[in-house]
Amino acid sequence: MVNQKNKLIISLTTIPSRINELDEVLDSLINQRLKADMIFINIPKQYKRFKQPIKIPDSFHTKYKNTVKVHFLDEDFGIVHQELCQPGQ
Repeated sequence: MVNQKNKLIISLTTIPSRINELDEVLDSLINQRLKADMIFINIPKQYKRFKQPIKIPDSFHTKYKNTVKVHFLDEDFGIVHQELCQPGQ
């Protein structure tokens, strides 16, 4: 029998006006006693409610590059897109 470690995957969503506030959230999640193997941030390419484009903070590509992955969605499903876009789907 192969012994496989269970993985802890965290999935988040955000909106353009809050994306720059995620560093504090990510730091808190990463510094938990039980470490996440991966954190997915689900972001629509274009939001229905917000016209400004979303800019991914540099920290996502540097400080969090080994733990955080941004998943761009083709469509904005509103509040339900977190449930619809689980890792591996």
